[in-house]
Amino acid sequence: MKPNPLILLLALMLLVACQVELPKGVLSERRLERVLYDYHKAQGLADVGVLEGKSGDAQRYELQEAVFRKHNITRAQFDSSMNYYCSNLERLNRIYK
Repeated sequence: MKPNPLILLLALMLLVACQVELPKGVLSERRLERVLYDYHKAQGLADVGVLEGKSGDAQRYELQEAVFRKHNITRAQFDSSMNYYCSNLERLNRIYK
């Protein structure tokens, strides 16, 4: 039995209509999940002082910047994304799960 093209088209339209479009500069949930994984690891490394000769704040900043370079994003993109997801806690919770 062949699938009805009209039903397939309707299903595709419903999928597209249900997707939430993110504001410009906001990372997708999947991408932010990967960034946050590295970001929190960097925070932990800064807390234990892995970079000798640098203050805690300097270490934290340097390790954060390394995460941003690794993921090819800016601090502004990260901050915008966190602001967006913090105002959408269900989505942020989904990222952390």
